[in-house]
Order: sequence, then C-alpha cells, then structure tokens
Amino acid sequence: MVVPRPDIQTWQIKLSEGYVDLPTGIKLKTTQSAKQEFTSLVTSLQLAQSLNAVLPTTPVKFWDYADEEHTLPLSEFLLLMLRYSLHHQQLFEEYAP
Repeated sequence: MVVPRPDIQTWQIKLSEGYVDLPTGIKLKTTQSAKQEFTSLVTSLQLAQSLNAVLPTTPVKFWDYADEEHTLPLSEFLLLMLRYSLHHQQLFEEYAP
C-alpha cells in the first residue's frame, strides 16, 4: 500500500509552526531560510571550535521565532541545534511533498 505524500500547503504550514525546544523553552523558526541560517552558524562555530578559537563556554547569540535575541554557551547552543536538526528531519520525513 502506497501512502500519499502530503501536499505543498501542508508542508508550508508545518514549517511555519516552528519548533519549541523543551529543555530550553526556546521556540525557533523552521522555515527553509531559518534552517540554512542555523546550518551556516553551526558550521562556522564548529570550524572556530576545531581551530581552538572558541571555548564550550563562549556565548553564542541567536534569534528565536519572535525575533528575540537569546544567548547560550556554545556547548548548549550546539545541543539545541542538534535537537532542532532532528526535529527538522522528522518534519521533512513526515510532511515534505
């Protein structure tokens, strides 16, 4: 039995709902552009970390769903991004057309 894929409208609605990270309570945007921005930031931070240019305690600023600024230590921010990425992957698997 073939399960039909959701339509583009359902996908857009799901992406616009955002992601609430339970450990921090921070809600993040899940749009494609937000995911790209977070991916770019994580890549830069991981490069800086590999060059010993930052520490796990280095503060990282980022903006949430409501465009409010947050700051977390690098180690906590990377964990947040891991959970965010897993959520985004689940969205993709369930709702992407």
